[in-house]
Amino acid sequence: MSVWTVPIGTTEVTQQYVRDNMPAETTEVVIPEGVKSIGDSAFRDCKSLESVKIPNSVESIGGRAFLDCVSLASIVIPEGVKSIGDFTFKRCTSLKSVVIPQGVESVGVYAYSYCTSLKSVVIPQGVKSIDDFAFNGCIILKSIVIPEGIESIGEGAFYDCTSLESVVIAEGVKSIGDFAFFRCSSLASIVIHEGVDSIGIHAFSECPSLKSIVIPEGVKSIGVDAFAYCANLKSIVIPESVEDIGEDIFRGCTSLGSIVIPEGVKSIGQGIFRGCTALNLIVLPETLYGSAWYGISVNQTVIKYSDFNDWKHKNGLEGKSYSDQAILFLYQLQNIETFTPAWSEVLKQCPEVGMYDLLKFVDKKTMCLPEFFRSNGGCNVEEQMANSEKRNHCFEVSIDGNDCPGFADALLQNLSLPDGASFFCTAKDKHFCSHQSGESLDDTLRP
Repeated sequence: MSVWTVPIGTTEVTQQYVRDNMPAETTEVVIPEGVKSIGDSAFRDCKSLESVKIPNSVESIGGRAFLDCVSLASIVIPEGVKSIGDFTFKRCTSLKSVVIPQGVESVGVYAYSYCTSLKSVVIPQGVKSIDDFAFNGCIILKSIVIPEGIESIGEGAFYDCTSLESVVIAEGVKSIGDFAFFRCSSLASIVIHEGVDSIGIHAFSECPSLKSIVIPEGVKSIGVDAFAYCANLKSIVIPESVEDIGEDIFRGCTSLGSIVIPEGVKSIGQGIFRGCTALNLIVLPETLYGSAWYGISVNQTVIKYSDFNDWKHKNGLEGKSYSDQAILFLYQLQNIETFTPAWSEVLKQCPEVGMYDLLKFVDKKTMCLPEFFRSNGGCNVEEQMANSEKRNHCFEVSIDGNDCPGFADALLQNLSLPDGASFFCTAKDKHFCSHQSGESLDDTLRP
């Protein structure tokens, strides 16, 4: 190992000073107390440099200071440094971890981009901005917490972070920039707290592992292609505050089954539902209802937001702690004859939906009704269930599994029985099976 120590008394380490004094094969640099700044491009392209010890006296690290130091694996940035400049650690391909100290207010443009060995980043409170493409191309970075105090996530900040699995964005962030999480192919979970007012174009597009997202109240605009080609996105909540939705934002979201666009939305871009092959139910504001350019096919059901709210009110669903997805599922169950997704799959996303709801909202599909609920008109579900329990503590269901796939499974998975009660199910695609209260459902649901 070749160690080079900067002489005591030096106050600034500049690019020229390093070129004139540091041996070419240096692997470790020791910077003594008293040095206040590391200048722009100071150690740029030092291919052999593996570690740098920076004293607490350093207040600033210039742009491109360690650009293309491909062997740099270890560096500790002391407290007192106020900013990490543009391109400072770009393409430091051996850098494995970064701790940004308290006191840093900004992480510069391309500061850590293409640090392809970077596994972890700690961003402290006090940082106000993550600038454009700051962590672009950090392909093994798995998680990131954006702390309180950060106001903006810049354009392409985590672009192509293909191993990034989870992101938490704390309160205080006001904007998520264009392409901020573009092509984060492993991103399965993201939490956005209130405070964000805009989501940029392509912000989460081509994130095929993303399954659900809740956009917080306060967001006013969602940019073009914001969630395009998120092939596994099954649910998304759009708050009342949103006013503008850009073109193609859900294009190619082939798992999205239903969506509510709230009444306050004033404009929707062209083709937002293009390629959404699983989308059955779309709720639109009355002012935007009926437009043909959204990419809606003839097989998709579109209803007015006002009618949807009226239906919720009539069915006692207002004020319930049901997710939008659960309410949409119950609407489909009651009102749409052809229900494409397997019910059991939908219900995995809606644990609040119980057997009572299933029996109540399936009322119009007589082929799926339990025998003791069948009637020419409506039936009092509560009364029927109560009478049945008093009679024999037994629920008996006859289902044509081919006509109504998934319903038997759904009943079993969501069944809650009183002590001593049992459930019986007969279906063309299943053997006779029963479930006693307290038994594992896996034991009773036999192919």
